[in-house]
Amino acid sequence: MTLTAIQRDQALILREIHDEAIRAAGPDEGAPFDHWAQASALSRVRRKVAAQSARYETPVRGRQRKAAELADFLHDAPTGAGLVSVPTKVFERQKTVLEALGGVAAARDEACEALDVFTIDKAKRRLALLRRSVGFAARAHAVSEKGSRTDRAWMVTLTYKPGQSWQSNHLTEAMRAMRLWCAKKGIAWRYVWVAEIQDGKRRTDGKGRDVIHYHAVIWLPVGVRCPHFDKRGWWPFGMSQSLEAKNAVGYLLHYLKKDKDLSAMPKGARAYGVGGLDHSLRRARRWLGLPSFVQANSDIGDEWKRAAGGGWLCPDGVLYPSEFERVKVGGLDALRRIHRHERVIEAGGPFSWLSRSPVH
Repeated sequence: MTLTAIQRDQALILREIHDEAIRAAGPDEGAPFDHWAQASALSRVRRKVAAQSARYETPVRGRQRKAAELADFLHDAPTGAGLVSVPTKVFERQKTVLEALGGVAAARDEACEALDVFTIDKAKRRLALLRRSVGFAARAHAVSEKGSRTDRAWMVTLTYKPGQSWQSNHLTEAMRAMRLWCAKKGIAWRYVWVAEIQDGKRRTDGKGRDVIHYHAVIWLPVGVRCPHFDKRGWWPFGMSQSLEAKNAVGYLLHYLKKDKDLSAMPKGARAYGVGGLDHSLRRARRWLGLPSFVQANSDIGDEWKRAAGGGWLCPDGVLYPSEFERVKVGGLDALRRIHRHERVIEAGGPFSWLSRSPVH
């Protein structure tokens, strides 16, 4: 397909945006603007543009970059011989549509407030849960059930060489080899790792962009050096680096920034892994993932379980329905409170009861 043909398709996309905006706004200039119809129209346009972009460009880092490229295109429409003509009125309508987006967001916020609901940003929620789990595990590895440890943390980076494709068992086999090495030396196998998609910013040629690689922290006794995975043959897919870490938690969380796009991960790839926590620390990590009303009524040792059909079962078998239900507001997922269970304690973090029996 020639460049002119590509530009022609892009101009057609712009015309579709214009037509969708007209249908959403209505033929009467004095008619009230339909916010929900506009949001639906823009959603359809975004899907069309994403489908068209995939035909002409190599995969990019998630939706953020696609959105930026689309914005640049909207402001720099193609011109020249053989292109579909796009009247100036299209850009005037485009400006009206973009200004209306503020009204869409305001209307949605008003609807949420009136219905006593709050919307869910699934991407931000997933990243927040990931940061919490990784951060707690890394801090927990620095201590033991007795309260202190003298082990040293080692930073390990595993990267792929050019042309090497990713497979889900690569990291699994590498970590298994390291676990066997620790077992032969009588060393506890304790680690946390996170996956990252390279952005290629450090190379002028951009090589390595959109390729997955791994950052791990492994805790070993003082005096034991962490071997190089590639030299041992545990990572034949590229290069590895092993360095002693001064700030293990900061090192891991650095690769889980607030703008991290987890949607760019290959299908089937895990974002992180944790291993080697003591029993009580595993229970504490599980407690952090419980709903707030369960946390306020249980310590790390209590066995609360999910109930079939929703809700939670306490250790005595009593069913506690979920405090929220899922609803839709303007096409977005939201939560509405339908219950408010009694809370025995306002827990600020994992804890254990002083006594399992009633205190008199």
